[in-house]
Amino acid sequence: MDVSIILVNYNTKEMTKECVDSIYAHTAGLSFEVILVDNASSDGSQEFFSHDDQVRFIESGSNLGFGRANNLGLKSATGKYAFLLNTDTLLKNNAVKLFFDYAEAHSNEKFGALGCRLVDGEGQPAMSCGNFLKIKMIFQTLTQHFGHVPDIYGKKKLWGDKRADAVNVDYICGADIFVNKQVIERFGAFDPDFFMYYEETEMQHRWGKNGYGSRLIDGPKIVHLEGGSFKKKVSVSRKAYNKKALINRRSEILFFKKCYSKPYYFLYRCCFFLYVVNDLLSRMDKRFVKDEWKLACTGDFE
Repeated sequence: MDVSIILVNYNTKEMTKECVDSIYAHTAGLSFEVILVDNASSDGSQEFFSHDDQVRFIESGSNLGFGRANNLGLKSATGKYAFLLNTDTLLKNNAVKLFFDYAEAHSNEKFGALGCRLVDGEGQPAMSCGNFLKIKMIFQTLTQHFGHVPDIYGKKKLWGDKRADAVNVDYICGADIFVNKQVIERFGAFDPDFFMYYEETEMQHRWGKNGYGSRLIDGPKIVHLEGGSFKKKVSVSRKAYNKKALINRRSEILFFKKCYSKPYYFLYRCCFFLYVVNDLLSRMDKRFVKDEWKLACTGDFE
């Protein structure tokens, strides 16, 4: 098997079906399998995909989160390469073959994740890559309290250098990670301590430290309908929105703890306390502030 395409679904049955259909509509010239891990969906996904001959269906039994569910899929993958693809994506050309051909043609080079320049549903550049979080970025976000919202990512960090057919970047967005399974076997897949957010960043930071950096390439065309399932809902409760924000910040703390030295991590935690103080001054949601304060003090909110 050349490529194992791994999808993780959580209550996005229709989007996932469209993603799978796009894979089969455009992928040719190589052997591939589609492994679909379902994180205990309640929208009829299990009943539908368990009878879909296009996918190898795996029930996780519970909501494992993004990284751990991908790890479950990787255990069953038989391909030389793994393509970790979000279910809110649509392939617009033979992207899998283009990734495969590039990896095979450059097999003498050391690289970890491959990704492409994603576009959103309107054809505009979507976040495809980024720089690893640093203390400087945390200081920048604090300036939002004074009415200035900095462009932390910037155009180059959003889409790489458009003048180059291939460009080395810190990390590839988790929506489309193409990687030789030997890299995963040597340096590990997603860290199970992450439930959601920053898991792909930490993984690629780990690969990069071992000399296998990430690379953005031209050729593959993929639409990323980021947050598509979120936008389809008429309303989202404040409680759910706040929990998402807390999970994001918990993962940010984990990233700094796992990727940097103890003094650097301590400096980050000091910055994070300032961040929380800023929220104390600006937010009215007492429950969120209480959970955020607990997160700042202990590294968790549950």
